[in-house]
Formats: sequence, C-alpha cells, structure tokens
Amino acid sequence: MSKNRFCFIAAFVLTAISAGNPFLFARNAPVNAATGKTIEEAKIPAERIEAFENLKNEYFKDNRYSEFIQFIKKSFPEKKDLVLYVNYYTALARYEQMANLEKEQKWDEYFDRGNDYKTEIENNARKVVENSGPHDPLNIYARVLLWRFHREQQGVSHRQESQELLKAVQEYSQASEYMAPLKHAGDAVLSYGETAKAEGVYRLYAEKLARTSGGAEEVNKFARRVYEEGKFEFAQVLYTVYIDNIVKVYPLEQVVANLNEIAGLFLVQKDFISYAVKIYDKIEEVGGNTVFTEAMILQRAFALIKAKEYLPAKNLYQDFIKKYPCSNNYDEALFKLGIIYTYVLRDMDKGRLCFEQVAQKKESVSLKECGEEAQKTTPWLISSLYQLGLLSQWDRELVKAKEYYTRLLEKAKDGFRDTAGLSKERLKEINEGSQIEYGLRLFLDISLKPENERYDMSRVDLSASVVRGKNKEPVKVFSNYYMADTGSMQPEVQYLWSGNTGAAIPSFDENVLDTSYDYSGTKEINLVVVSPQGVFDRSLYLLDVNE
Repeated sequence: MSKNRFCFIAAFVLTAISAGNPFLFARNAPVNAATGKTIEEAKIPAERIEAFENLKNEYFKDNRYSEFIQFIKKSFPEKKDLVLYVNYYTALARYEQMANLEKEQKWDEYFDRGNDYKTEIENNARKVVENSGPHDPLNIYARVLLWRFHREQQGVSHRQESQELLKAVQEYSQASEYMAPLKHAGDAVLSYGETAKAEGVYRLYAEKLARTSGGAEEVNKFARRVYEEGKFEFAQVLYTVYIDNIVKVYPLEQVVANLNEIAGLFLVQKDFISYAVKIYDKIEEVGGNTVFTEAMILQRAFALIKAKEYLPAKNLYQDFIKKYPCSNNYDEALFKLGIIYTYVLRDMDKGRLCFEQVAQKKESVSLKECGEEAQKTTPWLISSLYQLGLLSQWDRELVKAKEYYTRLLEKAKDGFRDTAGLSKERLKEINEGSQIEYGLRLFLDISLKPENERYDMSRVDLSASVVRGKNKEPVKVFSNYYMADTGSMQPEVQYLWSGNTGAAIPSFDENVLDTSYDYSGTKEINLVVVSPQGVFDRSLYLLDVNE
C-alpha cells in the first residue's frame, strides 16, 4: 500500500472518529448501517416508516434519545425526501425523552434542558405538518404528536389541534391506502379517554380495511385480534363495520351464527354487555324472533338484565317458559321473571304466581311429561320458596310464610345452605314475634308499597366485579348513587345491604359488598341508600353464580 493511500485512510478514520460518524462507531453500528441503507432504498412511505420504527426501537429501549437524534441527523443530512422523517423522529425522540425524565424523576436535566426539548418538539413537528399533504402518513403522525404534546402541557391550543387532527384523518382516509396512521391516531385519541372521537377514527380505519385488504373477513380477523388484546372499544367499532358488511351479502343462517358468536364475546365483558344487547337487536332485525334458539334467548335476556333493561328481559322470559317448558333452564327463567315482576314492576301478585309455578312444578301435568330431570331440586326452586315465604311474612301471613320456609328446608336437606340459612333467620323472627331484619324490611317496604313508587332505582346503581360468579371465588358488588348537583357538599349516607349477601357481613358505611358464595344459583342482592333526610333510593342486582 502506498504511503499516500495509507495516510488518506488514516485521515478518513480520524475524521470519522472526531465527527462521531454513526455508521462506523455507533454502539450498534452494523444494525444502524443496515437500517440506514434500508431507509434510503425504501420506495414507499410504509417501508420507510417501518425502517425508522425499527431503528427508533433499538435506541429507545435503552433511553438513548440524543444518540438517536444525532444518528439520523448525520446519516441523512441533506436528503430532501428524508428531511420530514428526520424532523418527525427528532420531535418524537424529545417527546419520549421528556416522558422518561419525568418517569425517572431526573429533575435536573428535566428543568435544565426541558425548554430546549419542548422547542425541538414543537418546531420539528410543526415543520412536518406545514410541509406535508393529506396523503402523507407523516402528516398524521406529526399532528398526533403535537396534539398529545399540547394536551399534556395543558396548552390552550390542544382543542384546536384535536379538531385539525380529526379533519386531517378524514382527508387522509380518502387520499391514502396506507392505513397504519389511522390506527395510530385512533389508539392515541382513545388512550386519553376520548371515546367518541376515537370511535370515528376507528370506523374510518375499519371501513378502509374492508375495502382494501380482502373484505369483511379481514376486518373480522383484525377485530378478534384487537378484542384479545383487550381493546374492546376498538373491537366494537371493527365488529360494527364487519356486521354492516356481512348482513348485505351473507346467507341469513351464517349472519345469525356470526353475530351470535360476537355477542358471546361481549357478554363476558362486564363493561361492554350493552354491545351484546345491540347485536342481539341486530339479529332480530335481520332474522326476526324465530332465529333465536333456546340458548340465544337466555343469553339475550341475561344481557338485558345486566344492562338494566328489565322490560324486554321480562318479555323474553315469558316467551321462553311458553316455548321450552321442559328446559333445564325453566326454573331460572321463571324465578328471574318473578323477581322482575315483584321488585322492578312492583307487581307482587304476578311475581308470586311465577314463584308458585316453580314451587309447584312437581304437580304440573305438563312438566311430568318432561321426565325426571325436570323434577330435580334446583337453586331457583329453593330461591322461589324463599321469596314466597318472604313476601308472605312481609304481608303478615305468618302461617303461610312458615309453611314455605319449612318446605324449603325439607327440600334443601344438607344443600343450598346460603338460602336455607336465610330461611332459618326468617323463621326465628316469626317464632320470636319480631319483625323482618331492618334493612331487608325497608327494601321490601319501598319496593312494594304503592306510596313509594318514586323510589324507582334510577338514582342508585349496582354493578359487580364479574359478569358471572364462581363458587367460593371473591366477588365485589359496587354501589353508586346519583344526587342532583346543588352546589353543596354531598351528605353522608348509609348503605343498607340485604338479600343474599353470601359470606359478607356488610356494615352501614360500606358502599362495596365484598363477598363470596358457596352455592350456585341466582343471588338477589338488595340495597337501600339512606341520607339524613331519609331514604334516597334503592337498587337490586342479580348475580348468577356457577360451579
């Protein structure tokens, strides 16, 4: 090798060292060099963004934000088609760096350099917005970043940024086929709890997915993946687009089967059961009532009760007991129908008829034709006898009440000890000449006396930590009360729990019932909220417990 050539190479290496050439001397030099080449050779934005994301992740995982910025600025200094990418990822790196400094409580750097970092975020993201069009994915990414940045900084402009972002998303959905920015925008908006706005973005994404990526089934697959990730709001929107597409082209039988499967997914998510209700409504809309099977009717009624839509649930249970008198779920349907009549509709006579029909089923000629299985003692038979005894006791028909409680204990034998225990408490009250336990008596009074119709359960709500309980597993029942805003402090209230409260021994000051159940069945849980001015309102919750 000639002396001049050696000196040239040495000078080049020294220059690279002094300049900190990232391709040669960065911590991940081989990876960076390959990624840099991929970025330069990328022919479409999707490929280029993917390469930048891979590069970003290599640096961000070790919190090397400044190194990342140095690398991209020196790697692509004057390449016009990459300027906006450098701007955006510089802004993103500073944004993530600020978040990391706050998380790690590195306050010296946060306050010493924070204003400089904020300026870099604002200026670089703004350059992207101003120099890119509605077809450019970076335009959406930069707008999302600006909106998040201003929102977190509590800047007054974040509302305007939000409006401009949503407008840009609409334009982008019409101008570009690359859909990842739409999902990115939807995820960002949803992460800040702006569900309605996120829903609009997700709908655009799903509709575009249906048109460009293989039709409705691609939406279906993606919706299921999103559902399994726990992004239920997003999944709802995707499934809605999927349903809107298949009802137009699929055979009715397939539509019903697919919709029923989707409803089942949301039926087990306690905060999204209302979406299952909507899907069952859609099934009825496209196929009528005749397409509902025995299981589907029960699932739909279950969803309606959880959604506090008691009247349509009542109608379903009425239809069910007429169509399926030999069903294993006959007792359950009748018992729940009795609860709705008695405590929701305040019709104690019709409620009693339902409970009696369960209790007397052994003597029913029609049910004898159903075989021995229909004659078994069920949790709902036991609970119906308890309700008959309780209503009789409240109505001062004490002899009849004792008969029902005694029948219950005879049928329960050594099982159903939770309901049997309640019956023993009520029998003790009768034998001692005392009144029904105060909280339960108050619930019965305001549920059944005509003068108390104003207590309609609209101001007290109950919900549970699970959709269905399991034997011996903990479950929480939460209460919320809604008082008109008077501008004054909310008064102290007492919580009078009653009914089948399981293992819990609730106190007056607990707004959560923390309990468990040893036996299966439907557990009726009652609550009366009392303020210093008197009864505020009442509520009822039906918790199904399975083995």
